[in-house]
Amino acid sequence: MFDPPPGVTWQNHTAVDVNDSGAVIGHFGTDGFTLRRGYLWKDGASTELLTPQGFSAFPRAINSAGAVVGFGGH
Repeated sequence: MFDPPPGVTWQNHTAVDVNDSGAVIGHFGTDGFTLRRGYLWKDGASTELLTPQGFSAFPRAINSAGAVVGFGGH
């Protein structure tokens, strides 16, 4: 199980992809399934992948250099 990013209490999370370095990306919810937020977990710590306020984040892949691709929306 991953710890949430600092200052975040998540109710659920989903891992989507992992790269060769062991970095994991995924999305989580803090209020059920209304707004999804992206995260990157690496070396035992999570970082939130930020989007404009009010937009959900859906990261889909991470490459060996750590570049993340995905989409956002309402």
